[in-house]
Amino acid sequence: AKGNAAITVGTSLVQATDLWSLWTLLLICSALGLQAEKTKAGAALSSPLVTMLLSLILVNVGVLPVEAPIYNSINKFLVPMAVPLLLFSADLRRVIKDTGMLFVAFVIGAVASLVSTVAAAWLIPMQSVDGAWKVVAALCSRHIGGAINYVAVCDVLQAPAASVTAGIAADNLVVALYFMLLFALANKNGAVEGGTDGVVIEEEGAEAFSIREMSAALAVSATICWGANQIGIAAGISGWSIPIATLMTIAAATAIPGPLSSLKGAGEAAGVMFMQLFFAATGAAGSIRMVIASGPAILSFSFVHLAIHLGILLGLGRLAFPLIQKARASSSSSGGKTGTSFRESVWWNELLLASNANVGGPTTAAGMAAAKKWRVLVVPALLVGVFGYAIATFLSILLGRFVLLPMMGP
Repeated sequence: AKGNAAITVGTSLVQATDLWSLWTLLLICSALGLQAEKTKAGAALSSPLVTMLLSLILVNVGVLPVEAPIYNSINKFLVPMAVPLLLFSADLRRVIKDTGMLFVAFVIGAVASLVSTVAAAWLIPMQSVDGAWKVVAALCSRHIGGAINYVAVCDVLQAPAASVTAGIAADNLVVALYFMLLFALANKNGAVEGGTDGVVIEEEGAEAFSIREMSAALAVSATICWGANQIGIAAGISGWSIPIATLMTIAAATAIPGPLSSLKGAGEAAGVMFMQLFFAATGAAGSIRMVIASGPAILSFSFVHLAIHLGILLGLGRLAFPLIQKARASSSSSGGKTGTSFRESVWWNELLLASNANVGGPTTAAGMAAAKKWRVLVVPALLVGVFGYAIATFLSILLGRFVLLPMMGP
């Protein structure tokens, strides 16, 4: 964050050592960000973006300091703990077993995101973005998994704070428009009359839980993070504690799904709150001048990236359509008509839903399935979204190190 703004640590109204004031303001920004999602404008922008904008304004008008030990503490402790907390339901056996053709569509979408990342990075000039290849890799992870993956990749690759803020801010605007496009493209095939009676899609962290479950979730998460940190130190890759914690959580959730899935509600609540504090600290480490300077390039990248992603997804989906039709024709539990065209098929809708899960995560995908009355796809949408959380960080770091860095330069 050094040099990111004209304001220095010593000239802010709240000093870096005033812990009570800092925690209060960061928590207020986090809470207002979540509350804003209950409004139309806030829902379009998303709670992370609103939270970052609030803290970004506070630091640039001289209320918050640009640098403070508390920001480092949030990044060092709360962000790693958020990863296991949000992955307690990542049982890979259930994902593969219960998602059917939607899982195939999701994998196609993930491949499309990887390819479109490289294509968009080649097409769009990114010289105005500090640490461009790192931000591009992080955005790739966002478009396979979600915001937690964006944070993890930024942390591992040590992306500049101002670019992290500009990246998520610009991308959220494009994603909001992209979701509108997906809804518009969907057909009516696969809808269940009567809607989604009995199916309630809750936002992350809204599921009921007890104080016992909350304490257990925090203890389990801390234990996993401690173990990941020890493994990283022993292996000489201490900066990889978040990916290691991800791998450990997925392994545990798959091997012993019962105990961890019971902590899902508490884990999501704590995980979302920790992520909100991260976004508040990230906004406080940025400068409006640098966000404005790098925003247009990132905005263009996200637009082109998602356009290519959707084109590849639908193109590969069209090629696979005859095989999908044949598989469904031979299955007694076939979902939808097999004599329809690609554009009017259930498979078309599954591709769009998979793209929503790629770009937005489990909650937005399940919300789309519920809104479109695709009742049988609500739970599979949640599961493939969690699968995206599980794989996005690793795929994007590899893409960044071995493809984007040589192509775009340091």
